[in-house]
Amino acid sequence: MEASDIKDPPPNKNLRLPPCSSVPLTTSAMTHAYRKSPVYVQEQATAQAINAQSQKIIDSFKTLHPVVQRQYGGAFSHSWWQHAKVNLKRQAQLNWRDKGSNIARLLRAVIMGLVVGSLYFDLGRDEYTTRVALAVYCMTCLAFSSFVEIGLALALKPTIGKHYSYRLFPVGTQLLAMLVNSLPVLLLESFIFSVLVYWMTSFVADGGRFILFWILLFTGNLSVGSLFRALAFISKRAEQAETLAGPVAGGLVLFGGFLIAREKIEPWIIWIYWFSPFSWFGRATALNEFQSSRYDEPLLPDSAEERRGDVYLRIWVRVVGSFLPHFLVPGALLPVDPISALSTYGPVSRHGESTQR
Repeated sequence: MEASDIKDPPPNKNLRLPPCSSVPLTTSAMTHAYRKSPVYVQEQATAQAINAQSQKIIDSFKTLHPVVQRQYGGAFSHSWWQHAKVNLKRQAQLNWRDKGSNIARLLRAVIMGLVVGSLYFDLGRDEYTTRVALAVYCMTCLAFSSFVEIGLALALKPTIGKHYSYRLFPVGTQLLAMLVNSLPVLLLESFIFSVLVYWMTSFVADGGRFILFWILLFTGNLSVGSLFRALAFISKRAEQAETLAGPVAGGLVLFGGFLIAREKIEPWIIWIYWFSPFSWFGRATALNEFQSSRYDEPLLPDSAEERRGDVYLRIWVRVVGSFLPHFLVPGALLPVDPISALSTYGPVSRHGESTQR
């Protein structure tokens, strides 16, 4: 048989191809077409039927022995605290394996602390503008060191997303594990940077005020790190997370009260100023420094004017309050439920079968 003997099959008159305009050519178009198809509707109906049947079985467990209820009647296989314990152990092991990132962060804190301390070495009492700028820069420097949280969160995202999709643990246990295991590195990083900058630049020589300065840097670092981690979880790719992190962090710094005064911010956008951890840190650090006895003398010698520290506070802080609001900022910035945004695997039935392909 030669090639010339091969003939095309007769045309099928019943075969009708769709026009090219209706063929999905992108991922989003394919997803949209799939969700409009009868196959997707049938899968959703099957999943709902399975869930309804499973709910009847779970309801029937309520009439059984308490031991059986404990084992089979809940949404998860163990208690919330047992899952938290397991996730804490797993996250600790993951952090321990990633020694390179932790060592790099601590080494960066040493180098930047020496550089900043050398540039602003032994500031005088009258250089209050430079001291406020230094405090804001310290917060900014440590905050951007938390940029590494994006890469760490994205590395864990596929595994955590799959586990959460199959309801292997409550989402709060994983959030707690990630937060608790990040504390040692943040505490040590903030302490190294605070020791070098605080004493080299001649802040008030008081142990209590140094500890408060360290705590302020730590809480600010924790807030921004949690924000970066939340951005990583709600983003599909690293490029999206990094693209979001830049403008968000830049906006928080811009509205921190130093680059632009609070009185110059329009009322409709003032909420960013109160949301920014940089604004709280700047005011709290100024209060910590200028309310000390070092600034009790009048601004002009032999005058009855108000104390020097109050003048500085009136100029830069404008609102003299307590330190309490600053400690509320990390709670406001912590992600409430970022892992629930991981919809890579789609909804699953109670039997662990994914309804999305």
